[in-house]
Amino acid sequence: MWFTSSSSIPRPYVRSGLQDASRVEVHVFCDASDIAISAVAYFEVFDGNHTDVGFLLGKSKLAPEYGHTISGLKLCAA
Repeated sequence: MWFTSSSSIPRPYVRSGLQDASRVEVHVFCDASDIAISAVAYFEVFDGNHTDVGFLLGKSKLAPEYGHTISGLKLCAA
């Protein structure tokens, strides 16, 4: 199957629809070490008694070799 520029692949972030949501939140977690920095984001949808959580994105990369403190690298990850 060939994909063209007009092709799209639906990606459901959560099972329940956003139309009935009473509250929607995005949670981002990040951390760093002297080796790497990373971050991950989750999508949380509340509708009545049900809560649904979906993965949005995750990213990581190697930390620069010198010139940064761990606190500075955590800011870079954020």
